[in-house]
Amino acid sequence: MRSEEPTIPNQAPRAEIAEYRRAEKALRESEAKYRALVSEVSDGLFVVDAQGVITFANRSLARIHGVETPEQLVGRSFFELITPVELNRIKELFVRDVQTGTPTEAVATEIMRPDGARAFVEVKPVPILEDGRVVGFQGILRDVTEHKRSELALRKTHDLLMAVIEASPMGITVLDREGTVRLWNRAAERIFGWQKAEVLGRPHPIIPPNKHQEHLVLLGRALAGETLAGIEVVRQKKDGSPIDISLWTMPLRDGGGGIDSVVGVMVDITGRKQAEGQLRLQAMALEATANGIIITDCNGTIIWANPAFAELTGYSAEETIGRTSRILKSGEHDQTFYQNLWETILSGRVWQGEIVNRRKDGSLYTEDQTITAVRDERGDISHFIAIKRDITERRRLEEQLSQSQKLAAVGLLAGGIAHDFNNLLNGIIGFSELALGEMPPESKAYRRLSRVPQIGRRAASLVSQVLSFARKAPLQRNPLDLNVPLTETATMLQRTLPETITITLEPAHEPLVVNADAAQVQQIILNLANNARDAMPQGGTLTLRLASVTFIETSLDRYPERRSGAFARLTVVDTGTGIAAAIRDRIFEPFFTTKEPGSGTGLGLASVYGIVHQHEGWIEVETAEGQGSTFHIFLPLVSAPAEATPSLAKALPLGTETLLLVEDNPMARELGEVLLSDLGYTALSAADGVEALAIFQAHPDIALVLTDAIMPRMGAADLIPALRALNPDIRVLVATGYAPDEIQHSLKSSGVAGYVRKPFSKADLATAIRTAIDAHAPAGRLPGSSDATA
Repeated sequence: MRSEEPTIPNQAPRAEIAEYRRAEKALRESEAKYRALVSEVSDGLFVVDAQGVITFANRSLARIHGVETPEQLVGRSFFELITPVELNRIKELFVRDVQTGTPTEAVATEIMRPDGARAFVEVKPVPILEDGRVVGFQGILRDVTEHKRSELALRKTHDLLMAVIEASPMGITVLDREGTVRLWNRAAERIFGWQKAEVLGRPHPIIPPNKHQEHLVLLGRALAGETLAGIEVVRQKKDGSPIDISLWTMPLRDGGGGIDSVVGVMVDITGRKQAEGQLRLQAMALEATANGIIITDCNGTIIWANPAFAELTGYSAEETIGRTSRILKSGEHDQTFYQNLWETILSGRVWQGEIVNRRKDGSLYTEDQTITAVRDERGDISHFIAIKRDITERRRLEEQLSQSQKLAAVGLLAGGIAHDFNNLLNGIIGFSELALGEMPPESKAYRRLSRVPQIGRRAASLVSQVLSFARKAPLQRNPLDLNVPLTETATMLQRTLPETITITLEPAHEPLVVNADAAQVQQIILNLANNARDAMPQGGTLTLRLASVTFIETSLDRYPERRSGAFARLTVVDTGTGIAAAIRDRIFEPFFTTKEPGSGTGLGLASVYGIVHQHEGWIEVETAEGQGSTFHIFLPLVSAPAEATPSLAKALPLGTETLLLVEDNPMARELGEVLLSDLGYTALSAADGVEALAIFQAHPDIALVLTDAIMPRMGAADLIPALRALNPDIRVLVATGYAPDEIQHSLKSSGVAGYVRKPFSKADLATAIRTAIDAHAPAGRLPGSSDATA
């Protein structure tokens, strides 16, 4: 007997029946997955009605409450599970939420299990509404017993520590970063005379007026992480009398590891100091224990060294006493240096200067040293006291400042010459291209002259790299599929890299569009590839990879430059020598190179760094010495479609409109007039913005103004608003190879139809003009570009 088919409305065909069954099966599978998830989640899930009766519970809720199955909870009032001491508070919260329908923040409470054990839980209820009325709650219940116990244990530890502090015979205080007193124990009250209520929340009262600067220095050192041990200082009591204190400090760190306060332990040593008055020599040294101090006899043999000297040099007192300071000799100074030093101190004069010494571990450090002669009762020199202050870090910071100033100077120099140099290159490239257009391609002169535009563009590329690392290069940014420059550059590298290097290309499977300057993106890939080539002198594999990646907030830890969003990740991997840990932090410094003099400029990775950050991106590096290097370039994806790459064989776009050329450089102006005429336009020209305004007013038929960015009397930043006042719809195209930051910002805000980067070719100019004139976007906006001059 044939089984009956399910009744389907309107007798649907078999295909619809099959689809119905598939949907029914998918629904059952989805429901099973949902039930499994709810059943196995580690937090307790519950539903209660408006009277507090549990209508649903998962396994975790049963486990937290100490029962075997969720069914043992369903039908019970959850109030039965609350400890008596918490019951009234929880009922009040429940009634309030039922009446108001306002969801309660997470509630911490205590529950009682069937075996009598208690547990701390955190409940997050969400009201269930029907017709605007609360009919119950659903939510999550989490077992926080261990957390609560840790909290109680921490509180107990805190109470114990406070008891120890209050019972200590030594004065104990805590100062925050502003020097405000946050803790003052009983011993401090006894030693100094101020009661706790008189000092808490106020500046330290025990600092004498003439010791204020000393106090700030010590506090600064302690807040910088230095542990001060046994510093002897003079402080004052409430009655104004001085008191000798031995000070010990330890930095206190917050949850993030930063130092937010300092604990100071103070011992009254007034009596001991009075008893040690006769030991003046050692007392003089102890007053400066922040610095390394040694005392030598008149022959230079060390007879005493302080702990700071041991910290500074690595030599303990046992290893130091009986030897001369020659154990620190670094070899960085010649014999004349030491001869002058000895002549000075043997004459009784103070020698002060900087000296490079060598620690016990062999490392070099720079110290600021003062050597003073000590005379005996007969007036003869008996000892020398040398005070040593480590200034290695200060010297490093000074070198960094010098490097920063050098960068600023290079940036200023690059910017200063870029404008004029690009005008010269524009003339070289432009006039040579015009000459080539009038010569037969098969001639020897044509072949020789064709090298001139190529060399000019290489010179322009060098200027662009210098401007890039100084972040002063103007960009021509448009929606760009990174697969295109990646593939093109890989093809170029196949022809240029040694045959011993295998190139592996891994483009993305879909377009990855970023708002970028295509030439600068290619420069990134070329610079990284050249860096990889140098790291593989014996050959290896160079991998060029492109993929998309999306970051969420939880994936940003340990990567300070990361931010949430969708990004293209351009990766360049080599199997070369890797980067040593000692220089890893310096690889993006301009002019830093490990190559032999004359073999590298140190601008390659610095240019990459500058270009990437101009495109709102960042770089991550994975490397280990001997294990190759991986550079990840992250650029933000955009939703705009990539612009098509123009065909080289396509005829130049021409026009018949009247254009106004504004250029202060006579050669560049002459070249522009010739190129515009060759492209079919009627060209009017002006030497600056003032002259341009006069011509613009006399010729209302001008379709576009092509202007240099920087000119005497009136540049583009002032000219464009003046033109807009006469004709709000006029389109303006800016030709520039460099513009200072303030001019770039003005150009962005004034709105331009486009940019053409100097030096430009005839094709560059033709395309830029037609794009600016024919664009459908409103005047003053560069289509697809958010930051044309940044």
